[in-house]
Amino acid sequence: GGSGNGSGRGGGRGSGDGGGNIGGGRHGGRPSSWPKVVVLVCYSPHAGTTEVDPEPVQRFYADLSAYIEGIGRHAFLCLLGDWNARLGRGTSGAPWVHDDTPNANAPHFLEFLQRHELFSANTSFQKRHGKLWTHESNGHRSQLDHLVFRRRYRHSVDNAEAYSRTPFATDHRLVMAPLRLRLRASLPGRAPPRPNWQALAQPAISERFLHALDNQLAAEQLLDEASVPRHDYTRFVSATAHAAATLPPALRTQRTTPWVDERIVARRRMLHRAQREHRRLRTPASLAASQAASKALADQYATNQTELVQATVAEIGKAAERGHTHVVWKAIDELTGRKTTPRPQIPAESPAERLEGWRAYFQQLLNQPAAQPFRLHAAVPVPPPATPYTTGDITLQEVEAAAKATPLRKACGDDGVPPEVLRLPHVQRLLLPILQQIYRTGMPPTEFLRNKVIPLPKSGDTTRFANYRGITLMSCAAKLFNRVLLNRLRKPLESILHKHQHGFRPGCRTAEPVLALRRAIEEITRRRNRGLVVVFVDFLKAFDSVSRDALFCLLPAYGVPDELITAIKCIYDGSTSFVSTLDGNSASFPVTTGVLQGDTLAPLLFIVALDYALRVMRHEAADCGLRVPGGDPIADLAYADDVALLGTNDEQAQRLVSVLEQAAALIGLRINFPKSKVMRLGLPASLAARRRGQAAPAPTVLPAQSTPRPPAETRPRPLRGPMDRFVTRARPSDAQGQAAAAHVSSVPAVPGDGNVPAVFNGGGNTTPGPAAATPPPPPAALPPLLAGSGALESVSDFSYLGTKVGSLADELQTRIARAWHATDRLWRVWKSGIDIELKRRFFNTAITPILLHGGECWPLRVHDEEQLDGAFTRLLRKALNVSWRARTPNVELYGDLLRPSQLLRQRRLRFAGHCSRRHGWPVARLLWWTPTDTHVRGGHSRMSFLARLKRDTGRKVAALKRLSQDRDSWGALICAGAG
Repeated sequence: GGSGNGSGRGGGRGSGDGGGNIGGGRHGGRPSSWPKVVVLVCYSPHAGTTEVDPEPVQRFYADLSAYIEGIGRHAFLCLLGDWNARLGRGTSGAPWVHDDTPNANAPHFLEFLQRHELFSANTSFQKRHGKLWTHESNGHRSQLDHLVFRRRYRHSVDNAEAYSRTPFATDHRLVMAPLRLRLRASLPGRAPPRPNWQALAQPAISERFLHALDNQLAAEQLLDEASVPRHDYTRFVSATAHAAATLPPALRTQRTTPWVDERIVARRRMLHRAQREHRRLRTPASLAASQAASKALADQYATNQTELVQATVAEIGKAAERGHTHVVWKAIDELTGRKTTPRPQIPAESPAERLEGWRAYFQQLLNQPAAQPFRLHAAVPVPPPATPYTTGDITLQEVEAAAKATPLRKACGDDGVPPEVLRLPHVQRLLLPILQQIYRTGMPPTEFLRNKVIPLPKSGDTTRFANYRGITLMSCAAKLFNRVLLNRLRKPLESILHKHQHGFRPGCRTAEPVLALRRAIEEITRRRNRGLVVVFVDFLKAFDSVSRDALFCLLPAYGVPDELITAIKCIYDGSTSFVSTLDGNSASFPVTTGVLQGDTLAPLLFIVALDYALRVMRHEAADCGLRVPGGDPIADLAYADDVALLGTNDEQAQRLVSVLEQAAALIGLRINFPKSKVMRLGLPASLAARRRGQAAPAPTVLPAQSTPRPPAETRPRPLRGPMDRFVTRARPSDAQGQAAAAHVSSVPAVPGDGNVPAVFNGGGNTTPGPAAATPPPPPAALPPLLAGSGALESVSDFSYLGTKVGSLADELQTRIARAWHATDRLWRVWKSGIDIELKRRFFNTAITPILLHGGECWPLRVHDEEQLDGAFTRLLRKALNVSWRARTPNVELYGDLLRPSQLLRQRRLRFAGHCSRRHGWPVARLLWWTPTDTHVRGGHSRMSFLARLKRDTGRKVAALKRLSQDRDSWGALICAGAG
């Protein structure tokens, strides 16, 4: 049996220890403004039944899912009972479980939680092992009962615990969870209406705006002649604000219905008028008019939804071609109602005191004193650029190209000039002499130097200033000026920057360093006597801490001419900022360090500074790194400030960290110790050198049977591994036993490697053996790597650039969970009346990239492909509203879509060919790398990326390497392999 109850006044307990099939009730004693409370008691089919026939458990979860989807999304949902799901240790989203291995019901239960955004309360709180089990049968204890709630009410569950004393006659324990309903805070008041700058795309409105702009500029010119003259750009800002009055006000976007526009508003007004007229007349004609107006409104809704989805599909498709995967989540936010940024929750006595706290925090953050004066390292040369820099006057063609590359619908700076205005050709001609004057004189207007800082919360305690990131909103015209400089700097600097840096560079993706790191891990872990130590370095406030003095000293070393350096410095020298929050604007303060986050030129300047620090590190630690044919040792992989250091042992890794810490201090960067991690792979760090050259100590011989045996828990375990074949369980007095003992004595023993030779007395022989030696002490733990005054934490897996590089199974679970999360958020699109083919296209452009993000680097097994294909099918059924009971064949369900396994096969081959042709880059050197100095480990071999390519194409590695250099041959191979 089972039981459950909900709270009446914000508190209560829910409990369960078994259950029927599905039973429940709705709590009614609550105010009307509170969320509805729904309690369900469930009983899942037994795991033994699932192993024989999975149909009952699939039907159970399908029925339960159908029932839950009929419940309001804001309801407080409690699912209590016996799920017969035993989760294993290491399960994603369930950190505190009792059992080591999962049973057959666990995958169904986990997928059910992911699909409906639920969580198990009694696996979410840290408890001792004896408080986790909920069921005992035949002396075996397991955790089968779960209290399940919605994730959005996670903070309403204070605890979950199992109790042995229960009034029921049952073999289950009572699981209880105290509940305290916590609702979200109310949203702040509405801001005043803003001009609809997007309306400038309409010729009539833009013509009216430009006419008002020219008239106001003429008036501003006359006003300056009669008073103190102002900068030309200051007059332009004033005229733009005056001409904005000619634009229509921006329609306030509906968070949950973004397809509502002026057409729907007009149709809705027509319907209201027709309904009022029908209530007054009550005639057949008025009824027909009301019905026609209602149908017209419904048709307009369908039209707007279709147009919005089509535009979103086109936008996501273009972004996918450029590798901008963040656009997918942005589009989902806009379609489902973008999440509002949480309000800063800094405690203070008054808004003025809070603003002063913001000002003091960002003033200290953006004015970090240099740890040491910068000086160029004389022994670290920087090669000259392959192409010359452009230093002439700014041309109209450069302004047009920069304006075309400026994204629209972005927040403007303190001057109020949006990027939509800069896209107008007439405005570009007005700004050309202003930008030319700034470039020649190095004297920008004050609007270029005054920046707005918006604090955005990060993870952690939002009542602390340190858990906020500042985004700088600068003048869009200043961004236009910097983009012109960026276009002049990018090509020459691209030929100088080291190829280990992948961030903010054309043609580079996050998948390249991820694949390079995966290939290194694959080859090291499958070889004997090889080790790899990876240090994932995180810098503290990297963009805000770069020394500007060091940056402007570095630019001449990279060959940047003085004209361009002066133009860059004029935007940074004398710059000020103020913090803008809901409490108002703080006082201005000077900014002397860091590059401006949000500026178009800032990423390039940052990677130039970091490139020099990494050059110094490689020079000082030239003997460290992974030795791969084709160049110097690979000691680092970087994507902007995400740096991974590669060493073959602890000594190399420690040297790389120490040298990088000193080199980063030259440019003002500091390593963030708590967030930097170290991952050891293959042979433990310091064993490789000892295994190659250390002399063998005397063999360890266990005492004879006449000696009392130690307790069972202290006895050494039998040997397991490659050394077992050297140990013969024979009598030492026999010739065979003496030969075996002599053979074992000749094998080097390395303390701590798990393969220590030993000689055992065999069978019933009571002849005492040699004198017993004292067993060696257990091997000491490897010393931690040090960085500054802190020690780096050692981990077994790490999420590098959004992808877990240690465990592929965990990565697949993460991708599937995120795909379910995105699919569930788009329920309004799936329930709308748009065409099913358009839904399928939208699913393919919005959900598939989330599910298969980074999939071109995955060495998938057959089981992994089946798991992805199954999850994709269930996601598609959810999107197309096709029940599993409909028995719709997959051919009809998929339409023109490819299975994920087929799609990944194409992407994997295409990406492998691209990486193979990236000559000189780390991914090209590591792609086909197979070390020959050591042997492959014995036992079952893992699937590697090269083995996956061989299986996809049926070719050997040498043939694949040769074919990848020819695009046409490789393209034909992709078509053949995908088929």
